[in-house]
Amino acid sequence: MQEERIPRSRKPWFGRAMFFLFAVLVPLVTWGVEIGTRMCAECLFDPMPTAVHSLLILMVPVANFVVRRDVEWGDRLRPGIGLLSGMAVGVAGFYTVMFAPLTPLGVVTIPFCGIGFLLLAPALSLIGALSARAMLGRKWGIHPPGFWRGVGIAMLVLLLAELPGAATRLGMHAAAGGSHGGLSMLRAIGDEEFMLRSCYVRPSSTTDMLSFLLSLDDPLDPEEARKIYYRVTGRPFNASPPPPSVHERGLLADEDWVWDSEQGAEDVGGRLKHLFLEDSIMVATLDPDAALGYTEWTLVFRNDHGWQNHEARAQIALPPGGTVSRVTLWVEGEPREAAFGSRSQTRQAYEEVVQQSRDPLLVTTAGPDRVMLQCFPVPARGGTMKVRIGITAPLELESNALTLARLPYFVERNFTQERDVPHTVKVDSPATLEATRLESPELGRLEGKVPDLYLADVLIQAARDPSVRRVWASDRTGTMVTGALREAAPGRPERPVFVVDGSSRMQSVVQEISAAMPATRVIFAGDELQEMPASELGGASFVGGQDAVPALMRAFAEPGATVVYIHAPQPVELAPVEELRPLVQKGSRLYDFQVGLGPNRVLEALDGLENVEVVRRRGSVGEDLQGFLAGLEEPRLQMLLSQITVPAGEESSDHLVRLWAASQVEDLRGKGHLDEAVKLAVGQQLVTPVSGAVVLENTEQYERAGLQAVDPGTVPTIPEPEVWALVLVCLAVLALARQRRAGVLSEARRGPHRRWTADGRR
Repeated sequence: MQEERIPRSRKPWFGRAMFFLFAVLVPLVTWGVEIGTRMCAECLFDPMPTAVHSLLILMVPVANFVVRRDVEWGDRLRPGIGLLSGMAVGVAGFYTVMFAPLTPLGVVTIPFCGIGFLLLAPALSLIGALSARAMLGRKWGIHPPGFWRGVGIAMLVLLLAELPGAATRLGMHAAAGGSHGGLSMLRAIGDEEFMLRSCYVRPSSTTDMLSFLLSLDDPLDPEEARKIYYRVTGRPFNASPPPPSVHERGLLADEDWVWDSEQGAEDVGGRLKHLFLEDSIMVATLDPDAALGYTEWTLVFRNDHGWQNHEARAQIALPPGGTVSRVTLWVEGEPREAAFGSRSQTRQAYEEVVQQSRDPLLVTTAGPDRVMLQCFPVPARGGTMKVRIGITAPLELESNALTLARLPYFVERNFTQERDVPHTVKVDSPATLEATRLESPELGRLEGKVPDLYLADVLIQAARDPSVRRVWASDRTGTMVTGALREAAPGRPERPVFVVDGSSRMQSVVQEISAAMPATRVIFAGDELQEMPASELGGASFVGGQDAVPALMRAFAEPGATVVYIHAPQPVELAPVEELRPLVQKGSRLYDFQVGLGPNRVLEALDGLENVEVVRRRGSVGEDLQGFLAGLEEPRLQMLLSQITVPAGEESSDHLVRLWAASQVEDLRGKGHLDEAVKLAVGQQLVTPVSGAVVLENTEQYERAGLQAVDPGTVPTIPEPEVWALVLVCLAVLALARQRRAGVLSEARRGPHRRWTADGRR
């Protein structure tokens, strides 16, 4: 029986076509689709977490093409072809194993637009690489040398490429279980970018293949990853821009959905790639004689995302003793003033309106001298949102003749401030002004553009009249308050206990701390608690970020202790800080001395407690620490506020009443009179630990929340420059009119007398 044959002209063509289609073209298309869309990385795991992975995968179809070309048209067995074939088999085999659980799904989905071929690409590449090697052996009668060496090289390169991610994931799981060994491993060999990505991705997602296998049954929560990132690096995760793989799907993909898990919540959260601060203007007016100032900070946020609205969030440090007394949101170009209510009432109103994607703005306290600002939505496609907060704050009294003022600044934010967008600052005062980073174009005025990095360093000196010892003011409700200049008695603690943070950011200042108090014993809050003289701190290990709570608990365990906590920013709550509240409330006092800018979760949890005081910084750590310790033994000059019924002294502005009300709210809260504290704070339109401010879009939303927006005529204001110019013009016109009127009256007084000219004619 004669065997049916396919014509020789068709059989080689068909085999070559099938090979180049499934062993070259399909893998190439799959590689391009993943590069362009990051489809697998979004849904399952990232098959190309590094450039090495991407190049190895691209090498497989290229190697298959080269080997098959030599099979068809090669005239000799070229050196290195076996090595290349082995590397292709090694890489394709590795990915075939990784995609093995998905192979059945790939077969089933082939009829649906051929998408199943994408899942089958590793297996097809492996079959092609093995068949090309076999054909090469049949052609030359021997298998090309170097094949197994190529397989080994491919596996070794893949192992080295996977090792940082796998070791980091293993270390993070160990650290999450409380292992100090896991932290040590991460500090030594951990992949910081991998850890940073883990702070953003949802628990169901992973970022590389071995991590995918390790986390199938035990995914690491981003909240836990953020704690570990801080413990390892000593920095908060949102201090750095998110890795590109977090918010980008691929080169060909449209803008993706940005997952913002903190939207509407009480945390600032991570940086949003498309959210920017477009403009920042700060205008302040100072009254040095009354030792108070008022600052209005206007912020404009911009969202460059193509279609998704964003929420802007920031934690802001106020001048010491400051309180927010005005909150404004521009809606359709018109300024809308806030409604003041209890903290829970304003937050609930904000969260409800955020869910409806309307226009709310919320300001609440976030620890002593700090507030949380959040507004939504900042419209997509370059849309902007404009807000303003007004801050009433006391000035620091250096002496009878000199006061110090500070500016608010960002502690933490979820938006980016571009380098070419500094803060525009203007300060006015009836007295002489001097400041760092600001110029004085005329007496009583300062102006300048301050980069965000230096905003916290600006110190404004304002001269005051030393003869003014008492001031007074009244407000719209008739409340009358006086301020009297007094020297407060020193409060030297009997049993001071010093706690020093062992975080890595403290390493640069340890010598200054030791020099400022060499004989003092301290509790060192490192990976393990230790007690030592401050002079021995130089030999201690300052690594990563440390948990402050255990050290503070030990310090407060001493009866009547006054705790001085010297620390770097505390961006993560590693242990429940609420356990400290009852210890502080029992009468112990906490002085918080922070080194560097950043959030402080310990202070946030102790918000509203009278016995917590933030040490004011102005110079180096050593100088400020020595000044603080000396100040505990010396009297301090203060403006003591009290309510009166009869005016006494120089008249000031109603900001004096606001400062008095803020201190009264604190006293009432400390005594447990919460309802009275809320009533006073709302009546005086202040943001305090018991009250907040919220701007909603319409009257219906206010009524539903049981709130009422304040009358614009009752809020503090700073006239715009145009208003000042108009006032000056009006004054000049009035002066001219008065002068002319005086001339007319002078003529009238002369009566009917006629004027005589020089030649005697009338």
